[in-house]
Amino acid sequence: MKRFDISDQTSRIIFFLVILVLVGLTLSVVSPAVQMTPGRDSGIYLYTGWQMLEGKTLYSEVWDHKPPVIFFIEAVGLWLGGGSVWGVWVLQVAFVFAAFLLAAVLLLQFSAAVEAGWVIAGGIFTLFYVLHGGNFTEEYALPFQIGALLMFFLAERKGYSFWRSFGIGLLLAMAFHLRQNLIGVGLVIGLVIVLQAVFTRNIRGLLPLLPMAAGFGLVAGLWTACFAVQGTLAEYWGAAFAYNFYYSDLGLLEYIKGIQGALGFFVTVPGFVVGAFAWMFLLVSLVLHFGEALSGWLRKRWPGLAGLGLSAFVVLLALFGEVLISGSAQDGLGLLQVAMLAGSIVLALVSGLHTSGLLARWLAGPLERQKLRFASPETALLAAVCLLWLPLEVLFIGLSARNYVHYFISLVPVTVVLIGLMQHWLLSLSNIKGFKAWPVMLVLLAVIAYKPAVALAGQFGTAGSDPQVDAAVLYIEENTDTKDPVLVWGAEPVVNLQSRRSLPTRYIHMYPFYVVHPTIEGMSAEFLADLKMNRPVLIVDTMNEELPFVTPNEDANTCAAPGTDLPGSMPQVFEQVCQNYEYITTVGPEAWRIYRLMDQ
Repeated sequence: MKRFDISDQTSRIIFFLVILVLVGLTLSVVSPAVQMTPGRDSGIYLYTGWQMLEGKTLYSEVWDHKPPVIFFIEAVGLWLGGGSVWGVWVLQVAFVFAAFLLAAVLLLQFSAAVEAGWVIAGGIFTLFYVLHGGNFTEEYALPFQIGALLMFFLAERKGYSFWRSFGIGLLLAMAFHLRQNLIGVGLVIGLVIVLQAVFTRNIRGLLPLLPMAAGFGLVAGLWTACFAVQGTLAEYWGAAFAYNFYYSDLGLLEYIKGIQGALGFFVTVPGFVVGAFAWMFLLVSLVLHFGEALSGWLRKRWPGLAGLGLSAFVVLLALFGEVLISGSAQDGLGLLQVAMLAGSIVLALVSGLHTSGLLARWLAGPLERQKLRFASPETALLAAVCLLWLPLEVLFIGLSARNYVHYFISLVPVTVVLIGLMQHWLLSLSNIKGFKAWPVMLVLLAVIAYKPAVALAGQFGTAGSDPQVDAAVLYIEENTDTKDPVLVWGAEPVVNLQSRRSLPTRYIHMYPFYVVHPTIEGMSAEFLADLKMNRPVLIVDTMNEELPFVTPNEDANTCAAPGTDLPGSMPQVFEQVCQNYEYITTVGPEAWRIYRLMDQ
């Protein structure tokens, strides 16, 4: 197979320009020309970046619970755009292009240009399914994740130098400081290095973990030192780490249902379905590649006994888990319980055959004799990393139990590499049996690309903004001065961003006041003090059911707190609102309520 000639400058430029054009087209649907109003999360990041450019310090003067990298990206983007979100969009294109550029470099290590090209195109179209408005932490993490995977592959091919291992750690740390659960590829790389050292009985194989840890530690240490110098280390730790622990603290049943929901969405995206098929194909391929080593495990009894124990645990969890976790159970078995029981039966059957020795009798000999292998050891290890990475990434997505669409962006790089590896294996078989893989890959690309291509064509000419946000911004601009603080109750600081009115508090959304955590007393007391000291001229209630505000009685001109079971100083917060603010009107199609300070 003729590989892409990287010495051919013209071909290389054309290849990478095609990637850039496809990325630009895909992200055009989230550009400010089409999506004139940023989404909720994007608005939070943009507002924080704007406040940082205004001189405020992250966490101590403008608060969100994400790690710091995303906010500095937003600040840089707004600075580049002269305050316009176009600068942030350009950074999105740059990060996504860098990610697919690195993915192309990785695939070109074992594939020809054409084969790598349509896999990359399929990955870009798959990204379209999960952009969901764009400007998310998962987008910006893509080049760090795929970059770490590329450096792992090159290290396995050329040897682990200090700088290659150190670089992997740096990249993983950047992904971690965008969002902590984007570290999945790093955990898997470390696990594969450990397993390789164990199976080869080479203790020196663990040495690359030291510079990796050093690279990771350097980034973490620099962020820690940065906030320590500013005197905001406690605020940084409390927001980006301690609060997140309680924010994501769920019960076991909620975790299980979250994973079920993640799998439910996973199978609706054609690119992910093809990636799952590639995962199963490569699982068989790796079994064949490591057949001789696996045959030895088939002759040991303990793996089968462990499998029987695990299957029994899954059966008990399926039948009695809901009672143990929630204290009650629904009549009959749900889809999740049936799936768990079916999986446990299959596991018990395989484990029983293994324990009895039948699997060794049937498979050990054929595995030792077969000669189907990956073209190189590093390609096989890359496949092993991706086989572990995909289910771990789905697990991390599901554990939030929220399953927002943009969480699935992190599945794009692993599915791209899985599909590329499957193609590589199929093309290697063509030398043996004359199998033609390219028609299959073209069909798969058509399936992946059909819906995004149609949607992209339909997006042009459909530009628009959110009429509700527009109405709120217009009302604020007409009834306040630029220096007047305006409190937007809920999670829509995009209103403050677009009206250029700052919030009266560092808390840019109200979620921390509806989550029980150890610092709720102090945070709510601080929030109350902010409302008294920096009295907002207007309060806009965005009617968010998760974050209820006061309920006005328009006839009696009174108001009441949204409930009695309120944490911390929140009862006093609502008392402050009711005593000092009057309901004025509603704005926009969603009828957001406007309250005005009485002495204004």
